[in-house]
Amino acid sequence: GSWCTSRVMTGLGSGEALIAQLAPIGEKTESDRRPTREDVRVLVVEEEWSRVLTICRRDGSILSEVIRCAWDGRTLANRTKRATFVIPEHHVSVLAHITAEEFAARGRDLELANGLMNRFMFVHATRSKLLPSGGNLSEEDLGGLVARATSAIEAARLRGSVRRTGEAERRWAELYSHMNEDDPGGLVGAVTARDAPMVLRLSLLFSLLDQADDIDVPHLEAAWSLWQYNRASAEYALGD
Repeated sequence: GSWCTSRVMTGLGSGEALIAQLAPIGEKTESDRRPTREDVRVLVVEEEWSRVLTICRRDGSILSEVIRCAWDGRTLANRTKRATFVIPEHHVSVLAHITAEEFAARGRDLELANGLMNRFMFVHATRSKLLPSGGNLSEEDLGGLVARATSAIEAARLRGSVRRTGEAERRWAELYSHMNEDDPGGLVGAVTARDAPMVLRLSLLFSLLDQADDIDVPHLEAAWSLWQYNRASAEYALGD
């Protein structure tokens, strides 16, 4: 649909380009204007993340800063002599691909020091079988997944505040204490430093996908399990 053609970008080359993707199309801005856009979402699909890490190291590059601000929910801004873009509301997602060897070689300096990489989740993926003729889902299976996702999204748009149940609150306190005390140190510790906010966001996501009234213990446990895989993936890429 139109979202796939207009809200998905590839070839991330600069922070300025990412901000421009969120700015109004074909609209010139003045210095004090705050442009608004009907759709403030953008999905960045970057199949050569090592290239992006190289760009982040260049003098004058604001790409790392923009990505970090986007994750934190802060206003994105790019001010030049010709135009000023100020994006107070946005939803930026990044799907990046990199080999473990490339990440170990390129992701150790600036991106670890300034906190860029601990705003990402790591998912080690490997081929499980050979499929010489492909392995696409059937139309029936794909249609079922689309219907379930659509239903969850529509329900989530109507939600206000989402809270944890009493049991989930007690389990969260246990997990929070564990995460506070558990610091693997080194590079793995640097890229998993935001464990609590990551698990919190994941538990909310699982609750919304489940169309539940609250965040319950199963949503927390699912989030915690996924985060454990994230840590194992980081250890695989960066460990000894």
